[in-house]
Amino acid sequence: MSSELFGHMNARVNQLFRGYAANAANEVKAMAHLRQAVGQPPGSNPAIWEFTLMGLPERLQGKGKNPSPSEWASHLALCLYAVHQQSTRDRSMHSAVRPFASSIRELATSGDRSPESVKRRFDALATSTSPQEIQHHVGSIIRLLRTSGIAFDYAMFAVDLRGLMTPKDRKAVLLRWGRDFACFKRNSESELEVESPEATV
Repeated sequence: MSSELFGHMNARVNQLFRGYAANAANEVKAMAHLRQAVGQPPGSNPAIWEFTLMGLPERLQGKGKNPSPSEWASHLALCLYAVHQQSTRDRSMHSAVRPFASSIRELATSGDRSPESVKRRFDALATSTSPQEIQHHVGSIIRLLRTSGIAFDYAMFAVDLRGLMTPKDRKAVLLRWGRDFACFKRNSESELEVESPEATV
């Protein structure tokens, strides 16, 4: 199921960016609606159904009255991507080579923000369990990353968000985030290299 969500999200984000970069009316409007939907639950805004719910693999769809973890993850990731990408058309804030936690470490060491304040925000997100808590804490981090122009992999981020909301997957997500936050080195002012944890054993 992780690969299904990853593939779906990767296609969606790339579609949004291509249209937004080309100033295509449908994607420009969609990005605005997605930004406005931050803080709302999945399915509550018909203007974004085409992007957050349509095309989601059937196995990932909810069956009852509440959104599934995958529906929450798709909704959160796409709405936050729209915030992150706002007013930037020359490059995508979806970077397939950069894990989410590595982008936070770059932010913490960039000199733009206090490392302690960045880490506190990350810790608050990592200890969140409900979609509402996650939504609250991750939103402030995305706005800081946007200000600093730091991109990350939104497809993997959606998989991580679902894992945070799924008890059996939560520990694996936190371990991966811990490794990605710790195991990296900066090659230059603008380049970040993630090290393989196995290489450091």
